[in-house]
Amino acid sequence: MSGHNKANDQRITALEKSEWLSALRARRYIQGRDRLGSTREGLCCLGVFCVVNGIRFNKASGGESDGPQRLMDALPHDTRSTLAWMNDSGKSFISIADWIERNVAARDEIGTGFAYFRARTLSALQVTK
Repeated sequence: MSGHNKANDQRITALEKSEWLSALRARRYIQGRDRLGSTREGLCCLGVFCVVNGIRFNKASGGESDGPQRLMDALPHDTRSTLAWMNDSGKSFISIADWIERNVAARDEIGTGFAYFRARTLSALQVTK
């Protein structure tokens, strides 16, 4: 019998999360609805995750349940569903990025504490701009 382990929910890496948040906040992509999309026609927030992390996808995919396997592996179904709903109901990429920052855990690939250190360093740099 296996109990729920919060650490197992941390499928996205700290670097993937950081790159995704930066892309959403930089406003370099047109926001699309109802599918992962394309860089030309507009992307949903899950499509942006795929683009910045080099994940190939069918632009007609919804991302919530029929996206590329790497997306499925990176984010739990409940998270993908919430993000798809937020995106398709008109929340801005900025609002979505804020939600991701607060609610999507990231695993630290480099060593304990690195993700926290990097996040604190990036926050300090943004404050001084």
